[in-house]
Amino acid sequence: MVRFLGNNGLSGSIPSQKSETLTTIDLSYNFLSGNLPSWVNSRLQLNLVANNFTFNSSINRLLPGLECLQRSFPCFRNAPRCTSLNF
Repeated sequence: MVRFLGNNGLSGSIPSQKSETLTTIDLSYNFLSGNLPSWVNSRLQLNLVANNFTFNSSINRLLPGLECLQRSFPCFRNAPRCTSLNF
């Protein structure tokens, strides 16, 4: 099951339980906060960009770089502005 919930103005925390069939979830560009539930792991495809989550060390080891994608983290402070982006 795939769920796209990005850019919906959602706030609060992610529920502690999920559907057994959920394989992909996009929660990007919301106002979610708190800790990530235990069901968040590397087998799940997820997009958590631009939220306000709190990360503990076990999540940082499991999903390295995740903290850098949050609203409050200045990843590229004083970095030059990109003029092109290719995928």
